[in-house]
Amino acid sequence: SLLSAIKMAIDCRLLDKKDLRILVDRDCLAYDNFKNMGVQTEQYFFKSSEDFSSYAKNYFINCDVVFLYYTRKVSEPLLGHLPVINFHPSLLPAFKGLHAIEDAFHSGVRFVGATSHLTTDKIDEGPIIGQIMSPIPVNNDFTIKELKRLSYVHVVYLSLSCIELLSQNKLNFTSYNEIVWN
Repeated sequence: SLLSAIKMAIDCRLLDKKDLRILVDRDCLAYDNFKNMGVQTEQYFFKSSEDFSSYAKNYFINCDVVFLYYTRKVSEPLLGHLPVINFHPSLLPAFKGLHAIEDAFHSGVRFVGATSHLTTDKIDEGPIIGQIMSPIPVNNDFTIKELKRLSYVHVVYLSLSCIELLSQNKLNFTSYNEIVWN
């Protein structure tokens, strides 16, 4: 799970939990689990994308980067304030949007994967940071639910990869939407 991955990153000293902030927009286990770990955690129910983004900008004011796992659109002022990395459950630029796994499944692709990318004002179009993929067996009887599970594993892997790259200063940003590789 993502929680296990973040715990591992803390245990390996890639992350310090005092530098970690979690913001959730609904009732979920992540809120309780991170709070119980002693991570600064907040819950905010919002009225619109702009409302949430404004709140998030203030919440993340002293952060260097935001990892985004929402299935909702974010907007200014958050996007114009600091780098926001989205973890998308498919291989971009194919299969953008909320139904990416279903779209990939119905298209008959032979690979499933995930993408980490910088978020811009256009959905799933920011500069790509990383991708990971796995083949789907030719004589598969995979269901959409199983592909979602596999994609989630990909997202966890990409999250840890980004944490490691950031901790080693190999991934940096010149602005909120430009990547610099060191």
